[in-house]
Amino acid sequence: MLDGPTDQHEIFSSRRSLTAAIRLVGGLQRVSETFVTDYRATNRPVDLAACRALLSKSFIGLYWGCTRGTFWAKDLNPAHAWLRWATHMVQWHRRFRGDSADNPLHFDPATDRSYWFAAP
Repeated sequence: MLDGPTDQHEIFSSRRSLTAAIRLVGGLQRVSETFVTDYRATNRPVDLAACRALLSKSFIGLYWGCTRGTFWAKDLNPAHAWLRWATHMVQWHRRFRGDSADNPLHFDPATDRSYWFAAP
């Protein structure tokens, strides 16, 4: 059994917000499809610098825009949803750009070699 509204008109207050959410979800799917297609074509792991670039240039904005336009649109007022979106955008861009242990894509040879495999 589903909790909460199941009708798209209950979830989205206007047709415009539904259209925007569909566009954002489509953009997120295209980024994912491009990543998988490129990976299959080269059949090589993507290095950390390329992952950081992909996240910063295309994924982070689409992901948080999609979250704001879908989930938060039904639960929060527009100003609160925008503030939450802006906070996450700044945090994620800062986190993935940084060269510290807070960055999930950071590699420190001294501490991380125990769980990373050698390059092929």
